[in-house]
Amino acid sequence: MELLVLKGVSKQFGGLRAVDGVSFDIKQGDIHAIIGPNGAGKTTLFNLITGVLPVSEGEITFEGKAIHHLRVHQIARLGILRTFQNLKTFNEMTVLQNVMAGRYTKTKTELGTAALGLPWGKREFAETRKKAEEVLEKVGLYHLRESLAKNLPYGRQRILEIARILMAEGKILLLDEPAAGLNHNETEELSVFLRKLIDGGLTILLVEHDMQMVMRLCDRITVINYGVKIADGTPEEVQRNKEVIEAYLGKGGTHDA
Repeated sequence: MELLVLKGVSKQFGGLRAVDGVSFDIKQGDIHAIIGPNGAGKTTLFNLITGVLPVSEGEITFEGKAIHHLRVHQIARLGILRTFQNLKTFNEMTVLQNVMAGRYTKTKTELGTAALGLPWGKREFAETRKKAEEVLEKVGLYHLRESLAKNLPYGRQRILEIARILMAEGKILLLDEPAAGLNHNETEELSVFLRKLIDGGLTILLVEHDMQMVMRLCDRITVINYGVKIADGTPEEVQRNKEVIEAYLGKGGTHDA
């Protein structure tokens, strides 16, 4: 079943066409990667899907409904959640507080309302804390819940960032270079973690430059170059595609850009 569908999506910045007529679909329960050289338009696609940028042409649908005219918060509430290239954790807050902050799209009041002693605020705060502890247990960070985020190893901070967006109970996670800056062991840990999320019913769309990780982990891959889609298929199909090899992968088929 197609969960997210892009049809002829383009983005124009003055005379520059950063994304040019891109079409592909993401099936529910898949890990789907977008790859391509630096400047190919990958992050721009993420920004179009999540409403950060308006679409110049084309259509984006989620669960059969058009979303390309919606605002960022409206899209997030539908269950489309993302991380960014640069790590974004609240360094001076605890691991638990970081995860609780991810509940903002689901709460009716600010978390700070509990401090005022209002009954509904305290009740919602307690529910949010319980949910955050459940998420931390799920991702293996519960024992670190009272640690400051800045004291976690980099790989664990990446997992914390994903744990925070899990609080919003999304349906599809858009991960922008989740393995950036990770060593081999941390990348392996992240890959196992992402596969567990899929087994738990989520769908993942990721932009990633670690081709070994992409080829091992992903169900399907879309390749773009200069804003144009040049290939779409399984890892095996993409690795055999001559245009992809020439534009990006190189002769070995596992180039890290």
